[in-house]
Amino acid sequence: TLTARADRIDVAGGGSVVICDYKTGKLPGQKHVEDFYAPQLSLEGAIAEGGGFEGLEKASVSGLVYVHVSGRDDGGEQCAAAQTSPAVLANEAIRRLRDLIARSGR
Repeated sequence: TLTARADRIDVAGGGSVVICDYKTGKLPGQKHVEDFYAPQLSLEGAIAEGGGFEGLEKASVSGLVYVHVSGRDDGGEQCAAAQTSPAVLANEAIRRLRDLIARSGR
Protein backbone atom coordinates (compact mmCIF):
# COMPACT_ATOMS: atom_id res chain seq x y z
CA THR A 1 0.00 0.00 0.00
CA LEU A 2 1.35 3.37 -1.03
CA THR A 3 0.42 6.21 1.32
CA ALA A 4 1.26 9.89 1.37
CA ARG A 5 0.06 13.12 2.86
CA ALA A 6 0.01 15.93 0.33
CA ASP A 7 0.84 19.38 1.68
CA ARG A 8 -1.91 20.90 -0.46
CA ILE A 9 -4.29 19.72 -3.17
CA ASP A 10 -6.13 22.38 -5.15
CA VAL A 11 -9.13 21.39 -7.24
CA ALA A 12 -8.75 23.12 -10.59
CA GLY A 13 -11.19 23.63 -13.44
CA GLY A 14 -12.92 20.52 -14.74
CA GLY A 15 -12.24 18.62 -11.51
CA SER A 16 -8.53 18.15 -12.14
CA VAL A 17 -6.15 18.75 -9.26
CA VAL A 18 -2.88 20.54 -8.65
CA ILE A 19 -0.70 18.96 -5.96
CA CYS A 20 1.63 21.30 -4.08
CA ASP A 21 4.60 20.42 -1.91
CA TYR A 22 6.04 23.06 0.44
CA LYS A 23 9.83 23.11 0.76
CA THR A 24 11.96 25.26 3.06
CA GLY A 25 15.26 24.09 1.60
CA LYS A 26 16.57 23.61 -1.88
CA LEU A 27 14.01 22.42 -4.42
CA PRO A 28 14.62 19.25 -6.40
CA GLY A 29 15.57 20.09 -9.97
CA GLN A 30 13.13 19.31 -12.76
CA LYS A 31 15.57 16.72 -14.12
CA HIS A 32 15.56 14.91 -10.75
CA VAL A 33 11.76 14.80 -10.82
CA GLU A 34 11.64 13.64 -14.45
CA ASP A 35 14.31 10.96 -13.82
CA PHE A 36 12.44 9.81 -10.66
CA TYR A 37 15.26 10.59 -8.24
CA ALA A 38 12.68 12.81 -6.52
CA PRO A 39 9.42 10.85 -7.02
CA GLN A 40 7.31 12.26 -4.17
CA LEU A 41 5.02 14.52 -6.20
CA SER A 42 4.76 12.04 -9.06
CA LEU A 43 3.66 9.30 -6.66
CA GLU A 44 1.19 11.67 -4.98
CA GLY A 45 -0.18 12.32 -8.48
CA ALA A 46 -0.64 8.58 -8.95
CA ILE A 47 -2.48 8.37 -5.63
CA ALA A 48 -4.80 11.22 -6.67
CA GLU A 49 -5.49 9.62 -10.04
CA GLY A 50 -6.36 6.37 -8.27
CA GLY A 51 -8.73 8.08 -5.83
CA GLY A 52 -6.48 7.32 -2.87
CA PHE A 53 -6.73 10.62 -1.00
CA GLU A 54 -9.51 10.72 1.57
CA GLY A 55 -12.31 13.05 0.54
CA LEU A 56 -11.09 13.31 -3.04
CA GLU A 57 -12.56 11.32 -5.91
CA LYS A 58 -10.34 9.98 -8.69
CA ALA A 59 -9.00 13.05 -10.45
CA SER A 60 -6.68 13.87 -13.30
CA VAL A 61 -3.60 15.77 -12.21
CA SER A 62 -3.04 19.02 -14.06
CA GLY A 63 -0.11 20.25 -11.98
CA LEU A 64 2.68 19.17 -9.68
CA VAL A 65 4.08 22.25 -7.97
CA TYR A 66 6.84 23.01 -5.49
CA VAL A 67 6.31 26.00 -3.25
CA HIS A 68 9.58 27.28 -1.80
CA VAL A 69 8.80 29.01 1.48
CA SER A 70 11.07 31.12 3.62
CA GLY A 71 10.81 33.87 6.18
CA ARG A 72 12.58 36.33 3.90
CA ASP A 73 11.52 38.89 1.33
CA ASP A 74 8.21 37.92 -0.29
CA GLY A 75 8.00 34.69 1.69
CA GLY A 76 8.18 32.23 -1.16
CA GLU A 77 7.77 31.27 -4.77
CA GLN A 78 6.24 28.38 -6.67
CA CYS A 79 7.41 26.48 -9.70
CA ALA A 80 6.35 23.45 -11.70
CA ALA A 81 8.08 20.30 -10.51
CA ALA A 82 8.80 19.25 -14.10
CA GLN A 83 8.14 20.11 -17.73
CA THR A 84 6.79 16.62 -18.40
CA SER A 85 3.02 16.19 -18.14
CA PRO A 86 1.92 15.46 -14.54
CA ALA A 87 -0.22 12.53 -15.77
CA VAL A 88 2.76 11.01 -17.59
CA LEU A 89 4.91 11.38 -14.47
CA ALA A 90 2.22 9.84 -12.25
CA ASN A 91 1.75 6.85 -14.55
CA GLU A 92 5.48 6.25 -14.93
CA ALA A 93 6.11 6.63 -11.18
CA ILE A 94 3.52 3.99 -10.29
CA ARG A 95 4.80 1.68 -13.03
CA ARG A 96 8.35 1.98 -11.66
CA LEU A 97 7.13 1.36 -8.12
CA ARG A 98 5.28 -1.78 -9.21
CA ASP A 99 8.41 -2.99 -11.04
CA LEU A 100 10.50 -2.39 -7.93
CA ILE A 101 8.05 -4.33 -5.77
CA ALA A 102 7.98 -7.20 -8.28
CA ARG A 103 11.79 -7.37 -8.31
CA SER A 104 11.89 -7.46 -4.52
CA GLY A 105 9.71 -10.57 -4.53
CA ARG A 106 6.97 -9.16 -2.30
